[in-house]
Amino acid sequence: MRTRPIGVDVGNPRSEFGDFEGTRFLLPFHWPDLDAYMAVFRASMQAARQMLPSDGLVPVRWLDGSALVVVEAARANLFAARLEGGEVRQAAPFGMVHAALLVARSDPGPAPMAFSRRRSARHRLGALQLAFPITSPIGAAVGKVAFGEAKFVADMSFVEGTSERSVTVTEDGELVLRLAVMPRGPVTRYSADVWLYMAPGDELLSMAAPAKGYRQFRLGRRAASLDVGDHPAAASLRALAVDRRPVMSMNFLQYAFDQYAVEPVAPCRPLAYYSNAAERAAYTVEYEGLGVIDVHTGLSDALLRDELIHTQP
Repeated sequence: MRTRPIGVDVGNPRSEFGDFEGTRFLLPFHWPDLDAYMAVFRASMQAARQMLPSDGLVPVRWLDGSALVVVEAARANLFAARLEGGEVRQAAPFGMVHAALLVARSDPGPAPMAFSRRRSARHRLGALQLAFPITSPIGAAVGKVAFGEAKFVADMSFVEGTSERSVTVTEDGELVLRLAVMPRGPVTRYSADVWLYMAPGDELLSMAAPAKGYRQFRLGRRAASLDVGDHPAAASLRALAVDRRPVMSMNFLQYAFDQYAVEPVAPCRPLAYYSNAAERAAYTVEYEGLGVIDVHTGLSDALLRDELIHTQP
């Protein structure tokens, strides 16, 4: 049986399945190759408490009592799902950005001490999804239907540099958010028992997503920056009065995680997740000395439309 990080109790992964439009797929999903970075920002504790959809969650607090919001950007270079019959379907590359309020099932104490692996596992520390833009239409659909996630389709422009990595998320030219991380520091091994929380309806859902990799970790307000636009998808970030400067950032040199089935936690009131019906999104990456590359160049309209581009026995 496959081993998992200590503290993650997700049952038997060999018997878990998900469903999407009549297709059954085996869980967990494996995300083995992600170019990722993230930053954590202070936010209003009063607004965070008012936003919580359930009494089963508490906001994670910083040393000064502020609530905390995490914004993570990732480029998925490889993602594949195994169907019930055994065939593997691989998705075209896509980008995604996850904005979430840091929460726990019980008070883990102030961060950063709350981020220790033991405390995180004991209190089920995780991220309550607020907005989850993604460049893959089918990825957005599967996320919403099968997992209750706050996914919607948006355009993304990534810039990869040695002194700064950034992503700008827009829809029809309107800014959703822009995240920039300034990588610096020694490289250390990363392993975390991550929990994701979603509130798409009258039931709070949780999902185990244990992650691992190698990272650069940096504390302080110069580690990253965040710009929040006037787009409806960013309404929760504006309501939380998220600080533009971070308390910490992480730049991953290698990053992977597994995505398990959702489980009900408690009754809740639904969060107002933004949704759209876009069938295609722009996805570009700019590299130093190379210029802007359209990731979708060379993929046919059929492949972009279907997303699942490769099948093997």
